[in-house]
Amino acid sequence: MRIRTGALLNLQRSFTRAMAKTSTGNSGKRTAVKLRSVTPHIVVRGAEGAINFFTNVFGAEELTRIPSPDGGAISFAKVRIGDSIITLSDEMTGNLLYAPTSIPSGGISLHVYVDDVDAVWQTAIEHGATVAASLADVYWGDRVGAIIDPFGVRWTVATRIEKLSDQEIRERAEKIVTGVIEYVESGIPGEEASSSQIDAADTAYLQDNILLDTNAAPSEPDTRH
Repeated sequence: MRIRTGALLNLQRSFTRAMAKTSTGNSGKRTAVKLRSVTPHIVVRGAEGAINFFTNVFGAEELTRIPSPDGGAISFAKVRIGDSIITLSDEMTGNLLYAPTSIPSGGISLHVYVDDVDAVWQTAIEHGATVAASLADVYWGDRVGAIIDPFGVRWTVATRIEKLSDQEIRERAEKIVTGVIEYVESGIPGEEASSSQIDAADTAYLQDNILLDTNAAPSEPDTRH
């Protein structure tokens, strides 16, 4: 298929104008950002709106934005949340990049530690997030819940409220398991298995922590920026 020269020139002009609006962070200059070994890349419908959501809810800083050639979408963007980098783009079905709203993401969830999970939770709901798992104080020392943002991305949001040793986490986990067994056998929750803890056991909160291996317990969040 042949594309007319005029159409190519118009496309080039559109891309040039869009690139002129590219965000380059607060300094106005492009700076190298060191990435960790693994960096999540999120594909959404409406990447600009997603960036606004991340900024309003998680205090994200936009570092880079590269528009699509026609300027109508975002081909690549980079934001910083705390000490971590996330990249994202608009859905590009031609490149087999689908948003969760097109093809549910299944087991994909992003975990973020924040200073005040209740405040972030309320802000997220006010900006259109829905509850996937209610906030609860859980046995490994976090207050944690899960939301689905307006773009279909699942976020587990937590604040560390107790600093516990691996042994303390193991002991608490064993008590919860014992309480759940008592509940199953008698129909009456044991003292250590409150309704909130059993609810937590039925949700994604325990997805990475149900094993009693101390290596499965979450590490202390890195709060360095």
